[in-house]
Amino acid sequence: MNALSFWVTLFLALSSLT
Repeated sequence: MNALSFWVTLFLALSSLT
């Protein structure tokens, strides 16, 4: 997994929490 995919996945995870 590259850095971009990591940040996108993290962003989507945080969005799901809100």
